[in-house]
Amino acid sequence: MRSNYSKPWNSWKKIPRKTRKLWFQDFKARFNFCPPDDALARKNFERRGAVIMKNNLNKARVAKKRPDWIDQNAWDPLCEHWRTSGFKKKSIQAKTNRASDCGGFSKPVHTCGSITTSQHRANLTKLNGTPPAPVDLFVYTHQHRKNKAWVDRRSEHVYEKYKCRLEELTQQASLQGTPPPKEIDVWIEVAGTRKGHIYGLGSESSLFAGRRNYRGSGSASTEWVQRHEIEELKIEREEMRRENDELRDMVKQLMESLNFRPKPYTRDEVHEDIAANSNDDVTDDNDDDMSDDGEE
Repeated sequence: MRSNYSKPWNSWKKIPRKTRKLWFQDFKARFNFCPPDDALARKNFERRGAVIMKNNLNKARVAKKRPDWIDQNAWDPLCEHWRTSGFKKKSIQAKTNRASDCGGFSKPVHTCGSITTSQHRANLTKLNGTPPAPVDLFVYTHQHRKNKAWVDRRSEHVYEKYKCRLEELTQQASLQGTPPPKEIDVWIEVAGTRKGHIYGLGSESSLFAGRRNYRGSGSASTEWVQRHEIEELKIEREEMRRENDELRDMVKQLMESLNFRPKPYTRDEVHEDIAANSNDDVTDDNDDDMSDDGEE
């Protein structure tokens, strides 16, 4: 992201879709993954890119110092954007939302620190030799290492509710002679999702839900992926609409700067153009006939 940051993009979504696609192609040239996972890799690339860009820009804004990877021509417009009343209002609101608690059920708390959930999963995989289950990853990132205490009431509540629901569904499956429920399906049912993310799994949401859907998982994860894909299509459509609007505004400004005013057609001129086109068609037909006679 840093090596390709060339304009004052204040968020990931402000980067043109075509540019992000080129970045992903460069990413694919450096890393290998199975073709069926191409769409999943693109989604994860978009999410991680948005997070990385947001964190890097926030560090630069707080430090009030231009980093080496941002050109001066891009830095000045960024500073102007950060000084606007609209940005300050959103920043204050976001800070207020992060500080809210509501009895331990609202504030998003975890023990990840500055390390992403994906990196924690990679560390656990390297440590244990096998990837952790989604619930094990949740426990690892939501319990304190020393005393195993939960970081907040919500984490403990969801985990206990999940265990009860998993036991209930497992007993039902045993009595009915059907396969036991999948952990990710039960977790999604109990924990819920918001804006494409499964509660407690962070950036690994798409991995646990999307890939299991590809391998034929249960209905809950399948429905989640379908809803998420619809959300992605809506976002992509809005981005295309925004890009078209920006292009239309640029053309309009250019025409105004050149004092260009398209001359409207009069009714007589329209008739003249139609008559001229008709004459051209007749001439072309005559030429074809003459050519055919000559060949005979």
